[in-house]
Amino acid sequence: MNEKDTLKETPIIFDFKRAQKFFLKWGFLLLLLIPIFLSAYIRIQTWDLHAAERWAANGVNNMLRNNIRAQVDALYPNLPDQNKQAIVEERFQEAVKKGTVNIQGQEISLQQIIDDNAKVLREHFQDPDGRTYLLGLDEYFWQRLASNVVKNGFEGTIEKDGRYYDGLILAGAPLEEKFIGTKKVTNLHTWIAAHSFKIVNKFDPKVNLMEVNFFIPAFAAILAVIPAFFIGRRIAGDISGLVAGTIVAVHQSFLSRSIAGSPDTDVYVIAFSLMAAWLFLEACEAKKWHVKILLNAGAALSIGLFAYAWTGWFFIIEILAAAIGLQFIYYLILNRKTLLTHIKDVGLQSKLYSDAYNLFAFVSLSAAAVSVFISFEGFMRFISDTIGFTKLKEVASATVWPNVLTTVAELNPSDVTSTISQISYGSPLLLWLAFTGIAAITMAKGLRWKEYWLLLAAATYYAVLVGIRNSFESVFALSFFVAIPVIVIIAFSIYKSEALDIKYAAFVLIWFIVGLYAATKGVRFVMLLVPAFALALGGAMGIVYSLLVRLFHKELSLNKSVSVIAAAGFALIILIFPVNFAQNAYAITTNQVPIINDVWFEALEKIKAESEPDAIINSWWDFGHWFAAIGDRAVTLDGGRQNRPQAHWLGKLMLTGSEDESVGILRMLDCGATSAFDKLYGYMDNDSLKAIGLLYDIIPMERDDAKAALIRAGLTSVQAEDILSSSHCEPPENYFITSEDMIGKSGVWAHFGAWNLTRASMYMDVTKKPKEQAIAILKNKYGLNDTLAATYFNEISTQDANTWVSPWPSYAGGLEGCQVSGSIVQCANGIVFNRDTEDVYIKTQIGDRRLKQVGFIDKNREFKVKSYDKDLLESTQRRAFGAILIENPANPQQYSTILMDADLVPSIFTRLFFFDGHGLHHFKKFYHGRDLTGANIIVWKIDWEGSNVREVYMKPATPSSEYSFAECLADSGAIMYGASWCSHCQNQKRMLNNSRYIPYVECDDEALKQVCEAANVTAYPTWIINGSQYLGEQSLESLSILTGCPLE
Repeated sequence: MNEKDTLKETPIIFDFKRAQKFFLKWGFLLLLLIPIFLSAYIRIQTWDLHAAERWAANGVNNMLRNNIRAQVDALYPNLPDQNKQAIVEERFQEAVKKGTVNIQGQEISLQQIIDDNAKVLREHFQDPDGRTYLLGLDEYFWQRLASNVVKNGFEGTIEKDGRYYDGLILAGAPLEEKFIGTKKVTNLHTWIAAHSFKIVNKFDPKVNLMEVNFFIPAFAAILAVIPAFFIGRRIAGDISGLVAGTIVAVHQSFLSRSIAGSPDTDVYVIAFSLMAAWLFLEACEAKKWHVKILLNAGAALSIGLFAYAWTGWFFIIEILAAAIGLQFIYYLILNRKTLLTHIKDVGLQSKLYSDAYNLFAFVSLSAAAVSVFISFEGFMRFISDTIGFTKLKEVASATVWPNVLTTVAELNPSDVTSTISQISYGSPLLLWLAFTGIAAITMAKGLRWKEYWLLLAAATYYAVLVGIRNSFESVFALSFFVAIPVIVIIAFSIYKSEALDIKYAAFVLIWFIVGLYAATKGVRFVMLLVPAFALALGGAMGIVYSLLVRLFHKELSLNKSVSVIAAAGFALIILIFPVNFAQNAYAITTNQVPIINDVWFEALEKIKAESEPDAIINSWWDFGHWFAAIGDRAVTLDGGRQNRPQAHWLGKLMLTGSEDESVGILRMLDCGATSAFDKLYGYMDNDSLKAIGLLYDIIPMERDDAKAALIRAGLTSVQAEDILSSSHCEPPENYFITSEDMIGKSGVWAHFGAWNLTRASMYMDVTKKPKEQAIAILKNKYGLNDTLAATYFNEISTQDANTWVSPWPSYAGGLEGCQVSGSIVQCANGIVFNRDTEDVYIKTQIGDRRLKQVGFIDKNREFKVKSYDKDLLESTQRRAFGAILIENPANPQQYSTILMDADLVPSIFTRLFFFDGHGLHHFKKFYHGRDLTGANIIVWKIDWEGSNVREVYMKPATPSSEYSFAECLADSGAIMYGASWCSHCQNQKRMLNNSRYIPYVECDDEALKQVCEAANVTAYPTWIINGSQYLGEQSLESLSILTGCPLE
C-alpha cells in the first residue's frame, strides 16, 4: 500500500465539539453579517431602477388590453360590458401565453417591447453614461459642495482672507450673508464624498463624483447596524443583537433616508448616535480603567464626527446622561440604609460612581472632540439648540415675516397615533412586543426566574395599552403609561433589595420618549425612534429566546443544542409573522426613482451654457439645490435657506397680476435680496409696516419715480440712492422657471406671496397676552375700533396663525377638457362659456353659480379677466372660486379649463404657465420641455427693458375682401358641410358675405347626401380642415389659424 492509497483511505473526521466551541465563541460575528448584508444589498437596489421594468410591463399590458378591447367593441358592439371584459381577459391571457403580438403584420415579442420601453424609461433618469441620477433634492447640495472641494479644495466658491463664501446661495445678498465658515470643509459628508471620490478615481478614472456619492449612504448605514447589534447583544444576548441589527438595517423609516442615491446627513444621525451610545455603554461595562478611557474616547470621537455631520448631535448625550443619572439615583435609593455606614465599601463605590465617572469622561472628551471638529462654542450651544428645536415651527413668533418651515413637508408634525403606527409597521403585535421588551430589559440582569411573574404582568398591561393606543393624543401621556411597568419593576427591586442594571432600560425608554416628541416637530424625525424600537424589540426577542431555551431544556428535557435551535427559530417566527421586514424593505428600494430627469438636466445645462456667470435663477425654493448644482448659477433660495423673507417675495411675484410689480420684485431680489427692506427699516425708525408699505409702492416704479417717492416719504437724497442701489440697480441676467409641480404647490407659494405683514404684526403683538391688554394694542397701535379689535382678538386666539395671517390660494386639481359647439364652450367641471357674449357660469348641484374671476383670451386676442360679485361659488373656507378657459392657440375649437382660487386667475404664474406668457412684455421663453409623464418645465429669460410683447394668440384683423378670403379657404382644401334649413349655416355664410367661392356642400340635397355621409357629417355646420372635423360656426380668426389664410 503506497502513500497515495493511504491518503485515499483516510476518513475525513469533522470535530463537532471544536466547531461548536468555535461557534459559541465567534458565532456572533456570523450573525452580525446577516443584518450587514441585508442593509447593504437592499439599499443598493436603487441604482438599477427596477421600477422601469414594472412600469414598462404595466404600460404594455394596458396597451394590449386596450387594443383587444377595441377589437371586441368592433366585433360585438351590442354585447354587455361584463361579457366584453371576459372576452378581453381571455384573449389577453392567450396573448401573454403566446408571448408575441402582431404589429403591422409582424409578430413581435412582448418581452422585447417591455425591455425596449424599460430602457427608454430607465434612460430618462440616467446620464448619457448610464449612471442613475441622485434621487432627491438636498442630495444635490452635498454633491455641489463635494464638487467644490474636489475642484477648489474648499466647499464654497469664494475664498477671502481665510473666510469662505458660497456665491451660489442667496442671490443678490451681500457677501457676508453667504459666509459659510473659516474651515475649508464644514461638514463630514462633504469631506467623505470628496475624499472617497479621490480614492476611487485613482483606481477607476472613468468614475465620476455623482456615482461615488450615490453609494455612500448604503455603506454608511452599516455603521448604524453594527452598534445596534452589539447594544442588543449586551442587553439580552445574540438573538437580541440579531433582531436589533436587522430592524435598524431594514426599517422603513430609516431605510427611506439612507438608501443609495440619497447622500444626505440623515444616515449619520442614526449611525453616530448608536456608535456613541454603544462605545459609552461598553465603557460602563469595562473593568479596566484604561479600557474605559479608550472606549469613552471612541464614543467622544463619534460625538465629534456626529457634530461635524449634523447640528442636532447633542440629543444622544442628553439621553445617555439622563439614563446614567437615573441609574445613579436608583443606586442611592437602593442603598439608602447603608450608604452612610458603608460609604467606603469598594463594591458600593463602584456601583455609585463608576457610571458617573464614565459620564464625566464621556462628556469632557466629547466637549474636546466637538471643539476640534466644530468649536467649543458649538459644544456649549447644545442647551440653546435644544430649546430652539422645541420652537422649530412657531409662526410669526419673533418677526413679521413668515416661517416657511411650517410648510416643509418633512417638518409636518406627526401625531402620536400615526407615529407609533409607522414605527411598528401598523402591527399591534410588534408594538406590544416592543413595549414588553422595555420592561424585559429592565429585569434582564438582576431578578431571579421566580420573579418573572412581573414580566407576565407587564406583558398583560401592555396588551391593554396597545389596545387603547389610538386614544392617546399627548406624547407625555403615552410615555408615562409606557413607563409604569418599568417603574413598578424598579420599585419592586428596591423593596426586595435586589439590584438591577437599569441603565439599558432607561436608555431605551428615554430614547423612545425623545423620538416620539421629535416626531411631533416633523415626520422626518420619526426615524429617531428606529433605534429605540429595534433595541426594545431585540430585548423582547432575547428574553423570549432565553425563556424558551430554559423551557425546552429544563422542563421538556430536550438536548441543549436542540433547545437553542428550536427557541431561536420560534422567537424569529414570532417576529417575522406580522411583517416580512426584508421583503417590505426590498419593495421600498426597488420602487425608487429619481425626482429629477433628463428634461430638468437639459433645461439647467442650457442655462449654464448660454448665460453669463453672474446670471441668477429664480423660482420657488424647492428645487434651488438643482439650479445651483446643475445650472451652476446663483439662486434666490434653496432647501437649506428657505426660511427667509425672500420666500414672501418669490410668492408675491408669482401671485401678483401686475407684470411691472412682478419684474420689479425680481429686480429687487437680484439687486440686493432683502437689503432694500433692511435699509428702509433702519431709515424708518425700525417700523416694519411703514417700511414694507413704502417698498410695495416703489417696486413697480421706474427709478426716478421711485426716488421721488422715497424723498416724499421723508428720506434724504443720499438715503434714497442707498435704497435704490438695492432695488433699482442694473440687474444681471435672470432666468425664471415655471414647472408642472408648482401647480400642486400653489397653496404654499401663494400663501406666502399673500402674506399680510400687518396681520402678522398683530399676531406677534397680541398672542398670549390678556384680553384687555391685547385689545388695547389693536386699538392704539393699529387703529381698530372696539368691535373690530374684539373680533380680531377672538380670531387670533382661536384660529390657526398661518391661516389667519394669510389665505392658501391654490389650483383645484388639473386641467379638464371642454366641448365647443358654435359659440358655446361647455367644460367637464360644469363651466359654460359663451364666446360671443363672454358670459361665464358654472353648473353645480345647487344650481348655476358665478365665479368671482374668470380668465380667457377675448375676441381681440388679449388676456382678459371678467369679474362677478353675486351668486358666487365658494369653498368651505369661504374663499371664492375662479377659473381660466384656455384656448388652444393652434386650434380655436379646443379648450381646457381649471378651477382655482379667484386670486390666482390674473396671476403672473397663471399667465406664464397656462397662457404661455401671452401679452407679457418682460418674459421671453428660453426653454420648454416635457418629461415622460407630460409634465411641463419652462424657463423664461427676463427682458428687463420689456421691449417686445409675447404674442401666442394671433391678433384679429378685418379682411379687406371676404371674397378673396373665401377663395383662399377653398384653395386650402377646407370644406363646409351644411343644410339649407340650418340657421347657423346661414350665419356662417353671412360672415363670408355669402361669397360664391365658399367651399360649401349642401347636405340636404339628395344628390350630395352620400358625400356628407361618407364624411361622417352628423351636425351642421361642420368644417373639415386638414382631415379634422370642427363643429359649429367658426370665427374668421379661427378659420384663418386653421387654414393659414391671411386676414388683411
